[in-house]
Amino acid sequence: MAKKILTKYPGIPVPDNQNSAQAPAHLTIEVYTTPGRMFVSATSPQGPGDEATWSPMSATLIYGDHDAILVDTLATNNQVDALADWIDTKGRRLSSIYITYGHGDHWLGLARLVQRFPGATGLATAEVLAQAADPGMAGYWEAIFPGEVPVVSERVLPQLLTADTIDLEGNELRVIRIGRADTAESTILYVPSLAAVVTGD
Repeated sequence: MAKKILTKYPGIPVPDNQNSAQAPAHLTIEVYTTPGRMFVSATSPQGPGDEATWSPMSATLIYGDHDAILVDTLATNNQVDALADWIDTKGRRLSSIYITYGHGDHWLGLARLVQRFPGATGLATAEVLAQAADPGMAGYWEAIFPGEVPVVSERVLPQLLTADTIDLEGNELRVIRIGRADTAESTILYVPSLAAVVTGD
């Protein structure tokens, strides 16, 4: 016999699926890290081991039963392609890509990721979006990674996130503004159900 749940109308039971909300999905969080690498610098090395080297970078994937949210995108084309291959192995639909702050190594990968994962949307706060769109930084990333990042005309900026939360299969992911970290107007993403905080880099 099916389980019955009483309503405010005595004698009229309703089935479970009409009386209770869908429980939030269990979430998993994983971090992808790319190794450090050299970049083009106007400063000449002063000796062995003094080559201009970009630090390792990370991107974080949070996923439920069906969907996933990526936090930050890495920078160069080969880094982003390797990240996309890794995301593919999780078997989830990439729905959103949250950008923690406006440095290019956090959002330049959007152009390739939205091609690889149609339907995925980049999201950022107004302050982070303004940093990413700053014309003063337009040529910087091409100069240090020539031929390895999207040119200005091919770049995809994140869209404005109008709320302070993102839903992932019934789980609330909270955007928290922390002011200056690596740069001004930085944010973190708090995942209460995992007791986890995702920061930039």
